[in-house]
Amino acid sequence: MHMHSLLVHFYNPALDKDGVLNKIVAFADPPYCHCELEFADGQSCAVYMGGKVHMKRRQFDQKSYDTVRVQVSAQQHAQAQNLAFALQDEGQAFSNRAMLASKFAYIPVPDTRKFTCCSKLCLEVLQEAGVVPHSVIAGRHTPSTLHATLNGLAQKHVGNSTVIDFLPTQSVFIREV
Repeated sequence: MHMHSLLVHFYNPALDKDGVLNKIVAFADPPYCHCELEFADGQSCAVYMGGKVHMKRRQFDQKSYDTVRVQVSAQQHAQAQNLAFALQDEGQAFSNRAMLASKFAYIPVPDTRKFTCCSKLCLEVLQEAGVVPHSVIAGRHTPSTLHATLNGLAQKHVGNSTVIDFLPTQSVFIREV
């Protein structure tokens, strides 16, 4: 079976000289303040503050981004990419409430598909691919907690980078405290 890779890129603003807001977000739940999901064809699915979900090709600076590789089948890849395009077409928008709800449990997660934040978007696309169970509450994950969830799996080193292979046959369970 031919496998595809989904790359989840996590932005660490430590080297960012201008991004005060990025540093504040990362301070609340270090070390990451943003994440994006890149498909095998090089298109990245993202949402930025004040914007809407979009797909575009872009480069990720290895000095500022840590990358997690998620191995999926061709069918799983297609399902994930179809959702990403659908959310773009629907105009799913960034929500401050969604971002805050990912960190603060007393803030309700938006219960509509109209709003999201970067970590919720990435996790929902990974759920659509069938690699993360739907029992995991996407709206309660920050970029850093999403990275930690994926980082809990088998790791291997490639060059100077750590690449974490997430095999779809493994189960991911989030313990609630």
